[in-house]
Amino acid sequence: MTPYVCMFISLYPLLLNVTGYKFDACSDFNPQCYKKNNNSLICFNMFPVVIEYEILHVEIGCFNNMVNIAKTTFSDESWWTIQTLRIYNEMNQPWVILESNCFVNLKSLKELKINIPVSSFDYGSLNGLDAVTLLDVSECTREIPDKFFNILFNSSVLQLKRLAMSSFGREVANDAFHLTDTFWQFVKDRNVSSLDLSYVMIMDFNRTAFTENCDSLTDISLKGSYLLGFSSDDVQSPSPCKSLRFVDISDIILPKHIQFLCQLTIPFENYSNVSIKTLALIDYLNAETVLSNQFCNGQSTLILRNITKLHTDIDCNVQLKNLSLNGVGFKVLDIETDGTLCFLNNLKVLSLNDNNMDFINPNLIQSMRKLSYLDLSYNNLAYMMTNNETLFEQLFRSKTLKHINLSYNKLLRLSHNMFSQCINLQTLNLSGNYLEDIDFYINQTRTLRTFDMSYNQINVLSTDTIKLLNSVHWSNETKCGLYLRGNPLRCSLCSHLEYIQWLLSRTYVNASDLRCANEHGVLSEVNQQVSKRLKHLCEEEARKKRVVLLSSLLPTIFVILIIVSIIGSVRYMRRKKSESNRVNALRRLRAGDGDCEFAVFFSFSSNDDEFVSEHVVDPFRDHLKRAVGIDRDLICVGDEHFRFGHTIHDEVSSALAFGCCSVVQQLLEQWLL
Repeated sequence: MTPYVCMFISLYPLLLNVTGYKFDACSDFNPQCYKKNNNSLICFNMFPVVIEYEILHVEIGCFNNMVNIAKTTFSDESWWTIQTLRIYNEMNQPWVILESNCFVNLKSLKELKINIPVSSFDYGSLNGLDAVTLLDVSECTREIPDKFFNILFNSSVLQLKRLAMSSFGREVANDAFHLTDTFWQFVKDRNVSSLDLSYVMIMDFNRTAFTENCDSLTDISLKGSYLLGFSSDDVQSPSPCKSLRFVDISDIILPKHIQFLCQLTIPFENYSNVSIKTLALIDYLNAETVLSNQFCNGQSTLILRNITKLHTDIDCNVQLKNLSLNGVGFKVLDIETDGTLCFLNNLKVLSLNDNNMDFINPNLIQSMRKLSYLDLSYNNLAYMMTNNETLFEQLFRSKTLKHINLSYNKLLRLSHNMFSQCINLQTLNLSGNYLEDIDFYINQTRTLRTFDMSYNQINVLSTDTIKLLNSVHWSNETKCGLYLRGNPLRCSLCSHLEYIQWLLSRTYVNASDLRCANEHGVLSEVNQQVSKRLKHLCEEEARKKRVVLLSSLLPTIFVILIIVSIIGSVRYMRRKKSESNRVNALRRLRAGDGDCEFAVFFSFSSNDDEFVSEHVVDPFRDHLKRAVGIDRDLICVGDEHFRFGHTIHDEVSSALAFGCCSVVQQLLEQWLL
């Protein structure tokens, strides 16, 4: 055995723990049994001699002493009708020995699970399992694979349909799985439909024998296994694995001599009319689900740029519906198929998460005409959004898409029409990005069930955002569809009251998951207490505004009052002065002083004498006498009062000099009124 194989074997337990493989933990080693329900029994650290006849399912484990399971263990006829039996123990516990013919009395047994890390199978220990359809020996980490295969191949498990050997023999330092033609012939002879070989070390995988004997298989898992070598004589079966529907080759560790390929950055750029021969590489063309996650342990980088008219030899009628290529290393997927990859026509589920992908051509997505689930999470599509916004917006122009996952892509924003054509959208996951608002349309669908905006950078929901969310047509089955947990929500201002009340009033929002920061930066649960505090804050702000408004109005009112007072005072002084002048004038008129002998001087044409004398002078003379309160004539008329021998000019000047015009003006106004 080569040194690197031995090194891997010694490190394999650590690898399995890192990959998440779990074992049953035993906390109580007191011998006891209890009924889980009417037909199920669970026992710890003991095999009961007799069980109730209605018991059909038994689970026994947690042994702190070495146990030998023999034919006599199940000799009582009460055991003969059980249908499922599981025997387990945790790691680092004493040996459990399965002796020859230990299960021969269990004639009705259909499912046998032996999950014991420190176990040993004697030759013939699997005899008598004629009705067993499921044999699960996962976690038997100390058993030698070739020894167990020899026991299995010579047993009578004629009805076997499911064989699970996950982590089998992983702690054995000198042996590994040899999946030769003998093993695959056994799979064919027993019509095994389900095979779990995850987390094991495979020394030899005979690909030719596999393709010739895999017709009964419906699902196979090689997840997390170390493939040290494989062989093939290049003879292809015309229709290999025709029943195969599920394949999991995730986390496979490739042979050391080709592992270097996983550490390279492999660019394929500027190719057209490229033809790829895939039939020589894969034998699961009929599979509906293929999982090939972390195929190179996430170390590879594949750049497919400007690839047009890509062709393969895969038939258009393949049944591939679910394809998962997570963590494979597709950094750039710039492929335009133009209908050449017709085997993608039936694909419904595509997962490309955790690839550090920064570009994917929309044409590739749109060529999958039945695609309903697309997972692009944990990539770097923010780069595509920034540098190829138009193409990024076209990624989801499909009416068949129901589930979209764009979480953790470092997205800062999304265009308004990003999902406008996804009329059947049910789930939209945008969690873990840097989005600050919801300003893209999602109200075109009437089937939305889940909208996840958790762990973004949303501080508040604007009025426009609330209107948009109010217009969303949630599915009738939606109970809690909008997720906002993990956002740095704020509840420190009165303006935040609207969206806080909105969150609390919507049944499809789980407000109990939300936290918001108050004016002191302290986080609190979004609840009615927060709403009341914000209402009080709004009332305080309204009161302060009134005080500020009143404070700003008082100086203005004071200034206006001063101005009005000044204007009133000026007018009053003017009126007072005018009144004083009038009183003085009247006094002088009554006294008949030299400059106030007459109140007014009339001068008019002789042609108007009759009219003026009758309609003006006489009425006005009477008015002046009443107003002044004297009987003296107060109107100076030229023809009556001019002196003979003086010029008319001098007499006019003299008459004007003896008139009190200011008084006349006031009296004239009163008379005219």
